[in-house]
Amino acid sequence: MAAANPRASTGAAGAIHSAKQNPEAARIPRACHCIPNMLSLKEIVDRYSALAKQGGEPVALEAFALDPEETIKLFTSLDEDYHISRFVNFSMQHGRLYLISGNPSTHVCIDAAIRELF
Repeated sequence: MAAANPRASTGAAGAIHSAKQNPEAARIPRACHCIPNMLSLKEIVDRYSALAKQGGEPVALEAFALDPEETIKLFTSLDEDYHISRFVNFSMQHGRLYLISGNPSTHVCIDAAIRELF
């Protein structure tokens, strides 16, 4: 019977799983799932409220004045968060197209009840 190979789970030959196995790994900067200086949920909601003529109105994603990559990452992170996504709805209208969670979107509508989260 062969001993279990802790490297076999990744399928990569020589894969190392911890800083204990590879002290150099502890010094390598890790990518995070956030954007440096990413807007907070409150800042996003406040910006949406300032842009919407009335509550619940769709606002162009482009109106948030973020670069395209930041727009995609920021709104995808909202869409993928279980607690936040129920308050955020994306739609297709006339305007710049973004792929939010892989879905084409031009506008966002944020329910005012989202303020309960902060």
